[in-house]
Amino acid sequence: MRPGRGEAYFLPFAARLAREVPVPVILVGGLRSRAAMQRVLDETDVALLSLSRPLLREPDWPDRLRRGLSDASACISCNRCYSTPGHRCAFRTNGGGPR
Repeated sequence: MRPGRGEAYFLPFAARLAREVPVPVILVGGLRSRAAMQRVLDETDVALLSLSRPLLREPDWPDRLRRGLSDASACISCNRCYSTPGHRCAFRTNGGGPR
């Protein structure tokens, strides 16, 4: 998965659900870019977004998005984090790894 391609893979289901239930719906799954996240919030009734693997790669990514220092996560969804102790990003070094 790369930002802009294959993102938000549960969006069709979440958008439909958000139209039909009276509670906030949170979308998770494949959110890797500011553009995709903004589209979800602007074009659907999905209320909130959830991040997981991008935060394993870049714990400070939400702050970097807020400050305009990033438009996409460095996470490539390789799933190696599932095979590491403590589910850590395999590409992240002590200094935070490449961005």
